[in-house]
Amino acid sequence: MMTLMEFQEQSLKKAEQLLIRVKKDYDQMAASFSKTREEPWSEFSFLKDYFKANDQVLDFGCGNARFYSFLKEIPVAYYGVDLSSQMLEEAKKRLPSNLASHLSLIESQLKLPFEKESFEGVLALAVFHHIPSLNLRQQALQEIRRVLKKNGYLILSVWDFYHGPNRALFLKNYCANFIKIIFRQPIEGIEIKDLFLPFKDAQGNILAQRFFHPFTSKELKSLLVSAGFQIKTLKLIPRGNTQKYFNLLVVAQKR
Repeated sequence: MMTLMEFQEQSLKKAEQLLIRVKKDYDQMAASFSKTREEPWSEFSFLKDYFKANDQVLDFGCGNARFYSFLKEIPVAYYGVDLSSQMLEEAKKRLPSNLASHLSLIESQLKLPFEKESFEGVLALAVFHHIPSLNLRQQALQEIRRVLKKNGYLILSVWDFYHGPNRALFLKNYCANFIKIIFRQPIEGIEIKDLFLPFKDAQGNILAQRFFHPFTSKELKSLLVSAGFQIKTLKLIPRGNTQKYFNLLVVAQKR
């Protein structure tokens, strides 16, 4: 029988492999994905309320840098990091040429190439649901906290899977994984509620099966508080102009 230490080591290895898969998936679908994110989601227009001119702001998992359009009005010193080199290429197409040097590729260890207390704010929008395992999510938050200045803001969002049409996807996947566990069959993710959703291009071709970890508000709050953040706002917000899909939004401050 596997010991607890062996199980933990195996789980961490699997999580690291899944994160590499996330990186490869976004490299493969970067151009198509970027076309679906041409405009920033309007519900995040409040971002500019948290920063002032010349603040240094890090976009963690920046993708094609679509949220820069809210911040350039201030303006802030914008920096972006991402696991996917191809998504960073998409970001360069959107950003002013002088900001290309502000983009950095990070590896699956999630180490950030910045000195401690470098930023007034960090954005992590629609990112943490792609990070497999509690261990890696804790590592990511430790790095974010390290580069944030005291009282700096972390603005984080994840997809909600407990309301609207996503709830049916979540329950179907959860039941399937539950049955696998009962019969001692391996599940594809790390935790019973982890799931994979297809991303399709404009022609309907599946380019990737994207990893998601569905967060509850309680789980997200616990994760952030244990990492040394004070929760200022935690709420469910509609995604786009619909009332069908939602994001779980957290505004937190480094204690």
